[in-house]
Amino acid sequence: MWLDKQNKRTKQNHLQAHRRESGYIPLGILQRDLFSINNYRYFQEYKEMFDNEAKKATAMRKIGSDIIPTVVLRFDPVLFPSMFGAKVEDSGGFPWIKPWKTVEEIRKMKLPPLDSGIIPLVVDAIDYFKRNKPDDFVICTPPELAPLDQAISMFGSEIFTLFYEDPGLIHELLDILTRNFIQVSRYFKHLLNEPQNEKVSFLGTYMPGIRVAADSIVNLSPDMITDFINPTFELMAEELGQVLVHYCPSPGEKYYHVIEPLINCKGVLGIDQSGGVEYLMSRDNPSRMVINTTMVADAAFVRKESSGPIACDPTNINPINPIVWSDIRRWLGNEYFQLSKQRRRGLILRAKVESVNEGEELFGLWHEIQASST
Repeated sequence: MWLDKQNKRTKQNHLQAHRRESGYIPLGILQRDLFSINNYRYFQEYKEMFDNEAKKATAMRKIGSDIIPTVVLRFDPVLFPSMFGAKVEDSGGFPWIKPWKTVEEIRKMKLPPLDSGIIPLVVDAIDYFKRNKPDDFVICTPPELAPLDQAISMFGSEIFTLFYEDPGLIHELLDILTRNFIQVSRYFKHLLNEPQNEKVSFLGTYMPGIRVAADSIVNLSPDMITDFINPTFELMAEELGQVLVHYCPSPGEKYYHVIEPLINCKGVLGIDQSGGVEYLMSRDNPSRMVINTTMVADAAFVRKESSGPIACDPTNINPINPIVWSDIRRWLGNEYFQLSKQRRRGLILRAKVESVNEGEELFGLWHEIQASST
């Protein structure tokens, strides 16, 4: 089965949050030193990739929080560009490609066959994962790179000038990249016996659709996002379910301007960003009290007072202000969280802990606080 019966409770909690049905705020807990990461060596050795993922998923299972244990095929961000001819390179131990196409080649681009690039490698890895994983671990296909991010990896930042000089060509390019995204997603769903309109992200969040990494949209104006990017999400939504959009703010640039055009797109389920829940709660965020959508974010919980912001894990450049366990009850009384409690907005949180035992304690406290506040 695609989603083992042991994970159905988590699926239901997440689905109710997306649909704003329960008022419960799910909390997924991961062990800090066990996480998914890209590694060039994985292209030669599936076992090393699987073993790393299995350690992470085993800890997720033992903690038993609102999270689905995932083993992730870490072949991103090179998968889609490789189908159009990109050569995968070793960049400091990570898989990467250099922009290699010219703008003149855009009009010649066609939908590639499904055995292009590193697709056969991924298919072999899927088979290995299927043969070796426990039933309650969900195989997550490579985290999906959004069409604009694919385009930039192929053509470089020069692509941005075309938004002004030849917008029609940009629409053509994004359309073909979106259609390839859909055909690959369908293919992987077939191999994994995964439902057409359901997905588990590499971070263990269930959604009625698909998650995309769309960091490059921060470089566009709200009108550009509406005109060029939202149509790609609407097309994905027609075929794969609604789209949960990820982008990275940074400590210096908050990029709040992207939220409103995204949540106004009928194909978008919500936003999953790396700035932490405090990024969304900030009064600098003009969309902080938005309703009728889903937000997915990290929170940093600590047992004792901390000296300052902490990193959720080594892959996130955004340090997050920690919340002491004893202050969680008061923290959840903030007006921001009340929208979710009142079933007006979906909210799913993630947290990192030092050990399984700490995770079990934190999740028990989380349940106790929420149960006593209803």
